Amino acid sequence: MSAEVLKAIKEQTEENDSLDELVLDQIKFSKFTPEVVKAIEKIKGLSFLSLNDCGLTSLEGFPNLPSLIRCEVTDNKIPGSSLSHLAQSTELQSLSLGGNPINSIDDLKPLTTLTKIVQLDLFGCPVSEQDDYREKVFALFPNLQILDNKDAEGEEVEYDDEEGEDGEGDDDEGEDDEYEGDENGDDDEEEFDEDEEEEDEKPKKKSKK
Repeated sequence: MSAEVLKAIKEQTEENDSLDELVLDQIKFSKFTPEVVKAIEKIKGLSFLSLNDCGLTSLEGFPNLPSLIRCEVTDNKIPGSSLSHLAQSTELQSLSLGGNPINSIDDLKPLTTLTKIVQLDLFGCPVSEQDDYREKVFALFPNLQILDNKDAEGEEVEYDDEEGEDGEGDDDEGEDDEYEGDENGDDDEEEFDEDEEEEDEKPKKKSKK
């Protein structure tokens, strides 16, 4: 199993010398072997690590990645008791743990060292079914903004890239209108200039002394 992971890491690093994202989704391995850890830690500047649906049963030996800001380990078999191995990743801002057997709020307490966490996903974990779950999680992480794709008020957070495109389109229309106005203004100026030229061309009468 480690051989497949190592092969995938090698392929991605060979394709990109300055790799900042490593995606190993659905490549099956149950734990971090020294070989896998070494291969991942060699990637300097790695900011995003995705290990969704890999069959992981533990986070023991999780790589030391100083630049890691986003990590996804959803749909594995990682118990809450294993979350403490993420505590060293203090730059993490986004952490997706959904679909793992994380059972209680106490399981999350080792993660309170991650003071920069603004997005956390626990959707599908048993803990998310507990009473006052959202209030307790937001209390644990003071800087948390999004939990299970909802803000602190429980409103769904939507990520719509089209908004920026529409905004650009409106700006373009405004520019077109402005441009048309300039064209009209130029025409008026040209007509005005032509009138002046006609007046200049008219012979002037000499004044009588």
